[in-house]
Amino acid sequence: LEEILAPLVAQACISVLSPAGAFNVESVRVAKVPGGSVIEGSKLIRGAVLAGTGVESGVEKVEKAVVAAYTCDVDTSESETKGTVLLTSADQLMGYTRGEEDAMEAKIKSIVVDGGVNVILAPKFGEVALHYIDKYKAMAVACPSKFDLRRVAKTCGAVVLAKLDLPTREELGKCDAIVVEEIGSTPCVVFRQNNPAARVATILIRAATRNTLDDVDRAIENATNVFRCYLRDPRMLPGAGAAEAQLATHLAKHASTLPGLQQYAVGKFAEALKVVPRTLIENAGANSTDGVADLIAAHNRGDKNAGVNPEGGFYDAAEAGVFDSYYCKVWALRYATEAALTAMRVDQIIMAKTAGGPNPRDMMPGDYGDDAP
Repeated sequence: LEEILAPLVAQACISVLSPAGAFNVESVRVAKVPGGSVIEGSKLIRGAVLAGTGVESGVEKVEKAVVAAYTCDVDTSESETKGTVLLTSADQLMGYTRGEEDAMEAKIKSIVVDGGVNVILAPKFGEVALHYIDKYKAMAVACPSKFDLRRVAKTCGAVVLAKLDLPTREELGKCDAIVVEEIGSTPCVVFRQNNPAARVATILIRAATRNTLDDVDRAIENATNVFRCYLRDPRMLPGAGAAEAQLATHLAKHASTLPGLQQYAVGKFAEALKVVPRTLIENAGANSTDGVADLIAAHNRGDKNAGVNPEGGFYDAAEAGVFDSYYCKVWALRYATEAALTAMRVDQIIMAKTAGGPNPRDMMPGDYGDDAP
């Protein structure tokens, strides 16, 4: 999967970079569609994708879309308190419902006709509202998730409004194409945006099982975070436990030159660094005690790039192309050291009392016969 996912993640991350080089991890999203193959079905889409949902109206494709986004439901208003309306004739009933319909038509007409909007985003649409949206040839896209709604609005450059009012020109969003596509058996609303200013990209992944989709999703998330780390500091270190083994070797030599408790502290720090290669060796199914000893011996001989081979033994991590981020290593060691120092600074332990009522009193002489039949 590395040959398939790595180019997709790289293209997605580069496409959302700002001219100043700023990168936001949230700008790279993942849409999971069950069915198919990861290798053949995964692709990159410039824009946003709402998987598992379709449009509410009859219009399923809009070119050069003008988008209005709302956090409120597009439906007839309801009173906050319960009330009773007494109707004595059919004309009164028709007039009562006609008033709500006319008010909804006026709102939809002002948004679509006066505002030039042809796509409306909202969490929910009522039947009356959908009737008039279809009447004026607009598209209604339901986004029950507020996170998806904000993401789509960011893709289109729209401002999410809290009331069903006519948006201003600055509050409207634009999208090159909004189309409903059926991928496999899953309906998806695709917001295609070729404008470089809309810095949102979506990686559409497919797999046969939900577990595979989740695993690929986590891999893409990790890859985007690695890209962010390399933007901050592009330096790399040999991976596969080689960097930790080399640090442990140097610290062990340095500890032998220190007197008293300092030698003990530095030596324990070197032992703690061996946890990473030891864990890798255990995951490979080998003997961790002998493996760590052989790895440290290799580093003492001058093989500073020696790392754990998952297939058994050791190899040169740099030649194998296995690298770790220098930025991540520095901050991991810094945070681990700060956590250990914080724990050692604690000079008092506060014991929490067990929950419950007061302790039962001791048995009295008259209590011994209470349970007798």
